[in-house]
Amino acid sequence: MKEIKHKVLAGIAALLILATVFYSLLFAVQAQDVTVFSSNDRFMIPALNGSIQFAQNGSYSSAKFANNTWTFYDLRIDRVLNNSRLGNLEISVQDSNITIYSFYSSNNISVSRQYIRYFAEGAGYQVVNLDVNGTTHIYEWWVTIRAPNSVFLAEGKEWQLLSDNIVIIRGQTGNVSVTHYNFGITEDNNMPFYQRHSILIQTSMLLIATVVVGLVISVKVRKRPHGSN
Repeated sequence: MKEIKHKVLAGIAALLILATVFYSLLFAVQAQDVTVFSSNDRFMIPALNGSIQFAQNGSYSSAKFANNTWTFYDLRIDRVLNNSRLGNLEISVQDSNITIYSFYSSNNISVSRQYIRYFAEGAGYQVVNLDVNGTTHIYEWWVTIRAPNSVFLAEGKEWQLLSDNIVIIRGQTGNVSVTHYNFGITEDNNMPFYQRHSILIQTSMLLIATVVVGLVISVKVRKRPHGSN
């Protein structure tokens, strides 16, 4: 009986290790094809007399420049590496140079949040698209500037929300934050299947492991001679 218990425990451990390795490999595939940038890199917009750079090192899967707008796909900044997911950012500036300090996008069962914080030099304007899906409302957004405390800017005067969730900030310098909150259950359909259903995958793996272990125990019990210990 003790020998059976030891084999069962060993089987459970082996299955859990295999499940963990398999799940890690799924995410490693995505991480292979990225471009790394440093805080010294500057993304220029010559026609609009503007530029964009990041305060921290980071990575993206691709970056596209079109219509005087930079679009970063699967953007990740090192300082928020441990508590953020990959996200897309579309941004343009005119008569302004900005340094992005943080970019965050999160979707879970209780809250959907996206935000960007940057330092702006030059009182031009910035156009920000945080890749928020669906229809949003003014009350879900706020734009603040720290001078020295956070001040909420007036929508329609100092910033504007367009119908496609693009935010335009006008005439601001210093530390600017653009934040969107949507309380409720959301799902990002642009994410890979294994990221959108990561909890389901892990739960399924554990369930399969439990079923397999149960079958092993059942087979071994049936093979035991009657009357053995």
